[in-house]
Amino acid sequence: MVNLNGLPEPTFFYDINYENELKNLQDEFLKLNPSYEDLLLESDPINKTLQVFAYKAVLLKSEVNEKLKQCLLKYATAENLDQVAANSVTQRLPNESDESLRYRASIAPEGFTCAGPSGAYEYHALNVSSDVMHATVLAHTPIQGYVTVVLLSHSNFGEASEELRDQVWNHLSAEEVRPLCDTVHVEKAIFKDTEIIIKATYFEGSDKDEVNARILKSLEYLSELNATERKAKDIFKPKEMLTVNQIHQAARVAGVQNIEVISPKTDIQTGAKESIRIIKREIKDGGWYE
Repeated sequence: MVNLNGLPEPTFFYDINYENELKNLQDEFLKLNPSYEDLLLESDPINKTLQVFAYKAVLLKSEVNEKLKQCLLKYATAENLDQVAANSVTQRLPNESDESLRYRASIAPEGFTCAGPSGAYEYHALNVSSDVMHATVLAHTPIQGYVTVVLLSHSNFGEASEELRDQVWNHLSAEEVRPLCDTVHVEKAIFKDTEIIIKATYFEGSDKDEVNARILKSLEYLSELNATERKAKDIFKPKEMLTVNQIHQAARVAGVQNIEVISPKTDIQTGAKESIRIIKREIKDGGWYE
């Protein structure tokens, strides 16, 4: 899978700089009218006109940049994303978000043949329903020739329903999808419900409510699922761990002098089928730093 966020910025975007646009227009005007002396005066009518043209050039280049972005998988949205995703033979599922469609399109090459590699099983599982948030593929589990797919769901706080698991199993077990030597199992993740409770000490003069809002926002990005823009701020991938150090670092935003992590006391590790689920985030007031 290509990491879209890790790609370098394209070089075909226009650089947007009003001062440069105005300077270029002034230089061109002076080439054609070298004897004109009042151009650099702020009140000069010609200078005012050139300022308008410079501003319009900036608006036009900004509009072109935005339209170019809509041709790229990383940036496209709504109907434009539907068109870009179609290049990888990926169609939007009913009620599917842009983030989910973008991710499926990015891994689409994994599914150009039948399932087999883990990425192909993941792609085919995600294609079943927009309710599938994530699919972890475990080869040779529990024995050689078995493939276990562990599901996370967008609904029901991550827990895949029996209906959703049946849908995924039926799709992955079809002969045109599954290699004939594979036996497929589909399971829901086993959740480790976790509370994040911290005590914050604040620098004098900080607005505690604003600081706490920043802390809570930062704590949403502890999961890899959120990092891939899939908006699962309370649910972690199976096998993904949560460390006390992660919480400590995320909570040290502007205005915070010190952080004490009250819960969890130790790092939380998970097995191949286990997923951390954050059921509570709480910030206790540790007072002002003296």
